[in-house]
This record gives sequence, structure tokens and C-alpha cells, in this order.
Amino acid sequence: MLWGVTFTTLFLTVVPFFAFGEEAVVIDLSLTSYKVRGNQIADRYESVEAAFRNGEQRLSPRRATGPTHRDLVVVVYGGFDNETVLTEDRLQQALQLERRAAQLLGDPVSSPLALLFPNYPDGAGMPIGADLQDRLRELAESLHTTIGRIADNSTAHPQFDRGFTACSTSSRLLSSTFLGVPSHMQDDVFAELETYQTNELYLAFWATFGEYFGRQRNRQVASDQVLLAGVVLTSLILMAALTRSAFIAAMGMLGILLSAGGALFLYRLFVSSWFGILNAFAFFLLLGIGCDDVFVLADTWRQATEHYGIPPDDYYSKLRYMLPRAGKAIMTTSLTTAVAFFCNAISVIPPLRLFGLFSGLMVLVDFVVSVLLLPAVLVLQHRLFGSIECFGWWQAPQADSARLLEKYIVRLWMPYLFRAAPAVLVISAVVAMASLNVALEMPSGTDFHESELFPGSHNQRRAYFGWELMGSAEQDLFDVIIVHGVEPHDNGAWNSPHSKPTVVWDRDFDPFLPEVQRFVMDLCAGLLAERSLVRSVDHCWAQDLARTLREMGQEFPSNDTDAVEEAFRQVRGLRRRGAEGGWYGVISATSTGAMLAPTAEHRWHFEHWEAFTRKWNAIAVQRGLHGASNGFHSSVFWVKMSTIENMATSCVSAVCLSTAFVAVMLTVTLQNVMLVFFATLHVIGVCLALVATLVLQGHKLGVLESLSVSLLVGLSIDYLAHLAAAYQEQPDTQTRVQKTIAAVTQFGSTVLAGAATTGLSAIFLLMGKITFFSGVGKFVITMVLLAIFAAMGPFAATLYLFGPEGRCGSLSCPRRDCQVEPERNDAADSGGNSLTNGLEVPPASSKVRVGTCAAVGLILLVGCGIRMYLSLSSGQEDQVTCPPIKEFEFTFEDYAVPSDTYDDYRCRGFDAIPPACTYYIQEVEPIIAPGLEHVVHNMILFSTARRQASCPFTCFDMPDARGVDAGWAVGMGPVRWPDGMAYALGGYRQTLQMHYRNWNLSAGLVDTRSGLRMKVAAQAPTWVLVSINVGLHPLGHLRIPPGRRNTTVYTDCAPVLTGPVKVQAFSTHAHKLGIAVVTKVLRPPSDVTGPALDIGHVGSTPRFDFNSQRMEQFPPGSQPELRPGDTIRVTCTFDSTARDRATRSGWGSDDEMCMTFIYAYPREHISSQACLTERAFEVDF
Repeated sequence: MLWGVTFTTLFLTVVPFFAFGEEAVVIDLSLTSYKVRGNQIADRYESVEAAFRNGEQRLSPRRATGPTHRDLVVVVYGGFDNETVLTEDRLQQALQLERRAAQLLGDPVSSPLALLFPNYPDGAGMPIGADLQDRLRELAESLHTTIGRIADNSTAHPQFDRGFTACSTSSRLLSSTFLGVPSHMQDDVFAELETYQTNELYLAFWATFGEYFGRQRNRQVASDQVLLAGVVLTSLILMAALTRSAFIAAMGMLGILLSAGGALFLYRLFVSSWFGILNAFAFFLLLGIGCDDVFVLADTWRQATEHYGIPPDDYYSKLRYMLPRAGKAIMTTSLTTAVAFFCNAISVIPPLRLFGLFSGLMVLVDFVVSVLLLPAVLVLQHRLFGSIECFGWWQAPQADSARLLEKYIVRLWMPYLFRAAPAVLVISAVVAMASLNVALEMPSGTDFHESELFPGSHNQRRAYFGWELMGSAEQDLFDVIIVHGVEPHDNGAWNSPHSKPTVVWDRDFDPFLPEVQRFVMDLCAGLLAERSLVRSVDHCWAQDLARTLREMGQEFPSNDTDAVEEAFRQVRGLRRRGAEGGWYGVISATSTGAMLAPTAEHRWHFEHWEAFTRKWNAIAVQRGLHGASNGFHSSVFWVKMSTIENMATSCVSAVCLSTAFVAVMLTVTLQNVMLVFFATLHVIGVCLALVATLVLQGHKLGVLESLSVSLLVGLSIDYLAHLAAAYQEQPDTQTRVQKTIAAVTQFGSTVLAGAATTGLSAIFLLMGKITFFSGVGKFVITMVLLAIFAAMGPFAATLYLFGPEGRCGSLSCPRRDCQVEPERNDAADSGGNSLTNGLEVPPASSKVRVGTCAAVGLILLVGCGIRMYLSLSSGQEDQVTCPPIKEFEFTFEDYAVPSDTYDDYRCRGFDAIPPACTYYIQEVEPIIAPGLEHVVHNMILFSTARRQASCPFTCFDMPDARGVDAGWAVGMGPVRWPDGMAYALGGYRQTLQMHYRNWNLSAGLVDTRSGLRMKVAAQAPTWVLVSINVGLHPLGHLRIPPGRRNTTVYTDCAPVLTGPVKVQAFSTHAHKLGIAVVTKVLRPPSDVTGPALDIGHVGSTPRFDFNSQRMEQFPPGSQPELRPGDTIRVTCTFDSTARDRATRSGWGSDDEMCMTFIYAYPREHISSQACLTERAFEVDF
């Protein structure tokens, strides 16, 4: 049997490597595969990736990747204390580090130190004291926070962190950009660079090209895998010491290793070839479980002689005694643990799912190998080595003898535990309820990065921290695409994270149809109208098609197939479906969402993008364009968002499901519902305590935490199941006290030995440099301590007080049997073996049992009630008492207007509105500082999702703006709304944008106090006004040729309305070339084929003056009406006779705009506050 099991398992282990060759096992040590797969978000992303791989793509040539290729290296200097580096001493240290880096990398492409040291790279002459602060403020003023915080060199990376402003001249990091080194020299050069530091500063770096970080990660993971050898050796030594047999320990370890091989065979044959870092961790779990099985079988074999007097040579009797008890015990624990692991198969994150399947297979195979292998090993141990003694330590079992640990447990631990059992249970209940309330507060994790595999002092971790801290505002915004012509299906292999699906084309999509071309053009206009979602439309294939067709002398939309086919080849965003022919379309936009924003904010953006695409798919159906009605949006950040969310939902689902399945398996094996209830209750307690420990340690629900939580049930049930199985194995004639003593006697030392082996082995993992291994080591040690305490403390006390007697709780127990107390036997009460003989433990009285049960039940009830109250109260909005504010002022104070530029756009953030409070603006009055009447040109109060810097900073636009709360331009006076009307203010934070127009470049201009004063009311008016911004997007396509007296363009956009609205006021806007802005309403005719009806204007300025703008209100009773389906046409006329160059759209005064602000009511009928188009069309006269 011994050799048969060994050779069979070895054969199965090597079969995959011969059968599958190099594809037997695909090892992946990265974290790139830890993303969601199989839900709607992932299906969309994978289908787009498949389309990009299979379709024809017009890409720029690849960069050279040969051995001599060089790219950029970004070097970061930061303080060990995470404080500012912009001090005199630290700047000198940073310069010292830069000189050393330059010896390896050459002179930097750009460096902030060159801006601070006048004799750079010499450190002499650096400004100090107040001069240094003045220089830093000058640098902060010169940085443009919206279009990129890059000084002097547009190809360089940001040089200061995002907190570096004119009012806060501190930066925790500095970065310089160098040319890289040839790829074949990277390992040596970068390894040297990692050692550079001073007494206060460290140097970190990352390369913009190359795989050095990946190679370094793989080497470090492989190096830390050597720690598994220490784990194996430690387990082997402990097994030898605790079983007192080197032979049993060696053969037990062989069985564990064979189990891993057999599980790998089944895993590769039936599950997957992918093998990740989590699968390597599964082997460590197997060591703990396998050692525990060895201890159970070896201790039960030994106890047959030592406790019950079976002769050592009576192998048959000893096997008959051992196999039913130990076999059932390890079967119970193996099945429950395996089922708990298998429950991770519900995860939509493939590595977690595959880890659960592989771990469950290893546990089952280990059970089979242990049952088949170890009985033969135990017999051989006695035959070959039974008579050998080693210094009195390793010796054969003898009758009426016991180990020291067993004597301690039975003679000391149990009497004290049973006397204090009520207190133990009450304290445990309090701890469990406290853990419940703490555990449920675990915050969700953020997007994980491979640098998290390393400790905080590692270069990769510091480099990623620097990248996060130094990204510019523009780089923070993520892209979203809208795709037509692709079916959002992922048909890749379900259990292979690296499996690439094949694309499924939506053949109903036909961009040759003029109706489809017009539909996509309108969709792109609708995108720009969603100001809260879209920062800019980067490319829209319909707009490119319109421009290309016009350049070819064709109309848009066009049904000329040949002309359209030729134009398609020049259009960005239209891609051919490979060899099959046909086209699919991609619209790309920059969203207003920040890459590093919380998951909840990403979810907000996703839901609104989802609503937008659903709306336009419905519009396509209404127009009869079914091929265009299957569009969907996708972004890599949706995948990251879904991954983080599913880490929480998957682990919670896995815990709940595994708890239920474990209860079922315990019911099948133990066949006693009371024992199952007690064991399950303690498993839940252990899980709550460990999660609470993670929360108190500051953990968030990331990869490691999600894995740990999902494993809790499978690992914590092991020791509890042993004691429960031993309790159930006792004769029905015994009392609960006798059964508890027998169970603890039989398996108490066994579970302690298993816990010691697992815990001490985990110490080796703490030595790893990879944080995953050290984190796993901490988790395992904590879990073992909690699980062994629960088993030997509260669970044993529960069995002593409330354990089932007779057949009570048994599934086959008749009802009347449960009400009959078994006969007590005083002799049996003292124990049934040599170890427990003479042990007197009186049973607990009925009063003690009832009192304990009532106390524990009350604690559990109160704890759950508190949790429910907190959950319900957190789901309700707090009652907020808004202060009776009647006036708000948003102003700039003591700001020095630059004298080296004509136009200066500055923003300042405010947090003046109390949270959850809304006020209603009745009047807006400008505040202009004396002497700046012709310098303060216009002011806009944006509502923003996040708080902006309170220090004035350069801005043209607010990427996260959710709307416009108020505005003013030169020439306007105060704005007062009629009685019963007001504009809502609240729900967001505010940012005031000031445009200073320094016509004469005058020096010494200081804005002592300018801004907007608002008179507000707390009570809602009859009508709440909403502004609708219509016209050309400031970053849209507009070109005004030079030297023209009359260039007229127009834009058409249909605002999103759910019902008719009245227009109360308007304000037209253009820049210096604008001479007329006319805004009309075009209404669809009753006859679909007829032309649109000109309803009239809703805001026109026939004689527009850039220096005298105004807001006009319609008289009562004459307000124009807008209806759903109406199109607003904004027509602008420009005079460029004074220009000798073309003028384009933009934010500056020398750029141009064409838009109108419409103020309408009721707000319930207005779904969007923007209706902006991406392109303006010129009117031919």
C-alpha cells in the first residue's frame, strides 16, 4: 500500500508535464490578472480588446525595442519622514543625489533643481530664507495646474507634487527626467541606482519603457519562494518532535508533497493551466492541514495503547480503534475545509476562483493520501523502530502513560476552564459582538498595483507613490469609449486569466447609411452636452467623416458609397473588421472622472455613462436604426472599479456560502444539529474577530484581505470540527461532561500540535520581502491563535455547559428521547482512560446553565440590535439644521495681477455651503476692487464635485465642474430674479473663476477684493431656475480665417428635456472677434418630411460687444417656451479683419467662443445643464 500510493501519486504528478509539454503549467507571478472577468463590465472591455486585436488598426509604427533602445527614466527625491523636500538642506541633498544619478544616466532632460540653483549643477548661489520662498512662489505661479504641471520641458514629467501652490510652497517630492540606459545595461545600472540615498532623502525611479520592474518582481518572488523550504523544514522538525518519530514525520511530509502533486494533476486536467502567486500560497495551507492530519492519525494510534491499553503489537485492534475515530475526524475537517475553499469558485476574479479550486483539490487529495498512506506508515514505524529509544525521548507507546502536554490539558486546563465556563462564554459573546460592529466597518480597497507586492521602503513602492502624488490634473482624467459594431461578449476560457476571447461582430451596424452617420454626429454633440461627464471628445468618427467629405466636395451625411468608403480610410475611430470586411466605430472621450478618485465616485460616473448610452440606444430604436442601438461604453477604470467592488461582494458571498455548506457537511458527518449549531456559531465568531483585527490594523479590503476573509471559514473550522467529531464519537450513555473531557483528551494535544506547526512555520513567511508573503504570515498566525483559542476555550466551555446528551440533537433521535436525561455513572464521570481516571469535574447546575444562556443570548441580541440600528441610521440622511444665512460672498483678496500676460485666468475653491444645505439665490451683485473696473473682465462660479485649492491657481476650465451657479461679465450690473424665482446653490462645493484682462500690461495691480455677492433665502421659491449652456464647446472645432469682416458659423443642439420649460433670461457669450450672437429655436414639424419650424429667438444679441456683456430677462408673460425635441441653433458672426492669423476656439480672449446661457424653469423638466456641440459649421453666403 505504501509504495503503491507513493508511485501512483508520483506518476500522476509528472503526467501533465509529458502530456502538455511547455503548456503544462503557465506560471504568472504578476497582479495584472487580478481583475474582474465574466460580468457585463468585463465582457465589454474584453470584447473591445478582442476587436482591437482582430480588426485592422491604423497605428503609428512601433518604437524600437532592440538592445540599444533608450527611453526616459524619472527620478524622484523624497524624504524618509514624508515631509517637504523644499528646505535649504534637503535641496542640497537632492542635488547631491542628482549628481550621482547623472554619473549613471547622463545629464537630466529636465530638473526642478536647475530652476532653484542659479549655477546648476553647482550648488553655490542657491537662494536662502525669504529669497528661497519668493523663488518657490514664482515657480508655483508659473505652473499650469489644468494642462499639466510641467516646467520648461513639455516632454518631461511633473516636477513637484500636486500640493505645490503659490500659497503652499511645500512639496514632498521632486522629480527629474533623464534619458534611460540601453536595455541590456538596465539591470546593473538600476540596481546601483536603488542604493542611492542621504541621511534624510531617498532616491526612487521608474522607467517609461522596459520590463525591469517586472523582472525584478519575478526575481524577488522566486527568491522568497525559498522560504517555503524553511517552512517545510520547520514543519518536518516539529512533526518529528511532536510524534516522537522521524520516520512518521518524513513519510507524513512525503504524503503532503505527493498530495500537492496529485492535486496539480487534477487541477491541470480539469481546471486550468494557469498557476499564480496565490496557488503557491495554497501549498503553505496544505502544509498546515496535512500536518494536522498526521497528528490526528498518529495521536489516535498512540492513544490506543497509552490510554486504552491495547497491546502495541495488536495492529488489527489498533487500526480498528484508530480508523473510525481519526478517519472520521479528518474526513469531517477535510470535507468542510475543501467545501469552504471550493466556495471561492463563485468569484468573478479568476485568480481567486482558481485558488479556491486548487486549494480544495489539494485538501481532498491530502485526505485520500493520508488515509491510504499513514496507517501503513504507523504499522511500519512500530515494526521497524518500535523498540528504539533515543535518550528516553523517542520511545514506543506504553499502556497507562501519557504525554506531558496531554497531562497539562486534562489535569490543569480543563478544570479551570470548566469552573470559569460561564465567564468565558459571556466574555466571548461580548468580544464577538464588538468584533461584528468593527468588522462591518472595513473600508473597501483602492485600485491595487504591482508595487504593493513590495514593502514601503522598496524602490517600486516609492516610485508608484511618487507617480500618484505628482500626476497633473489633466493626467488624472480617464478615457471612456463608446463602441458600435461589436457584440459585448467574452467567449474566452472561463478558468484562464490569460485567455483572449475572439471578437463577435455586430453585423447590423452599417456606417454607410446616412441615417447612422447623422445619428453618431448627434450622439457626439450629446456627449459634449454632458458637461458633468465629459471633459472633451477626443475623436468622433462622424465629425471626422463630415470634415473629410466636405474636403472632398461631398455633402454630409452621404449615401455615395464610393466617396464614403474612400473617406473611411482617413477617419479616426472607424476600424475595419479585418479580412471579413465591414467597419466598426469607436468614439473616444476624456471623462471628468479622476483616475485616483474613490470607487464610489467611479461608480457614479459609470451609472451616468450607462444612462447616457441607454438613452441614445433608445433614440436609435426610435429612428429605426437597430444597428446603432447596441452601442456600449467601456473603460479600463470601469474594470478596476468592478474588481474592487467584487473583492468585497465575492469574499462576503464566499464566507456566507462556505458557512452554509460547512454547516451542511458537518450535519452529514456529525449527524447532530446541536453540535453543528455550536460549531458554526464559533466559526462565525472566529471570522468576525479576525476581520475586526484586520480593520484595527488599518487594512482595507484589497487582494490579500479579500483572500484572507474568503479563507476564514475553511481554516477556522478545522480545530472545532476535530473536537466536535470526538465529542460525537463518545457513547450515548456518557454525560456531556464526560464527552467533553474525552473529546479534549483525545484531540486537545493534537489540535495544539497542528496549531503550533502552522503558526511556527508561518514565521518564515514574515521574513519575505514580498508583502504578500509577509501579510499571509501575519494572517495565518492571527487566524491560528484565534481558532485554537476558540476551540480550546469557548467551544470546549460550550460543550461542557450545553453539549447534547444521549441522542438529543441527533437527526435520528425521536422527540421523546431528547427529553430523557441519560443515566449517570459516577465511575464514568471520572473518565474512561488512564489519563482521566481520578479527574473529578462536577457538572454545571441548571441555574448556571440557564443564567449563562440568558446572558449570552442577551449580549448577542443587544449586539445585533446595535449593528442594525447603526446600519439603518447610516442609510438615512442626517437631519441637518442649516444656518439662517442670507448672503454669501465669493471673492479674491490681495491677488497680484500679472503684468507679463494680457489674460490671466485664476480659480479659487470655497467650501462655504454647509453640507446637505441648499440656499436659493435671489440676487447676484459683482464686487470689483477699486482701480480694476476694466481689468476684471468676467467671473464664473462653478459647482465642483471636489474641493479645490483655496489659494488662487491658474485655470481655464474646471474638469470636475457639475454646473454653473452664477456668472458675470464686464458691462453687466446686478442680477435680480423676480419674486417666486431663484437659482439653487448647494449640493456641491464652489470654485470662482476670475478672468483678468490686463490690457496695458500694467504693473502693480492688486485685486484687494473682487468677486460675487449673493443674496439668498433658505426657503425654496415657486420656481427654481436652471442654466442651460448651449452652443460650441470651448474646446470644439472652430476656425476663423484672418482678414474677414464676416465669418458666420452655427451650432445645433437639442437640450435634454422631459417636458416644456419657460426661458426667463439669457446671456450670450463670444470673445473679441464676436460681433453678433443669435439664438433661435427650431421645432420639428408635424409633417416629418417637412423643414424644421423657426419658432423664434430665445436669447439674441445682434450687436455683441466683448467689453459690454449683459444678461437680459424676458418680461412677464413673454417668456419663450422650449419643448422636448426642440433644437437650439446658436449663430455667431465674427470680424477678423484685424487678425493676420487664423483664430480657433479656446478659453483665452484671443481665442473664440460661441455660446448662450439660458436660464429656464421648472428644473424638474431639465435633465442636463449643457447642450454643447463639438463642431461649428460655417454659413455660406
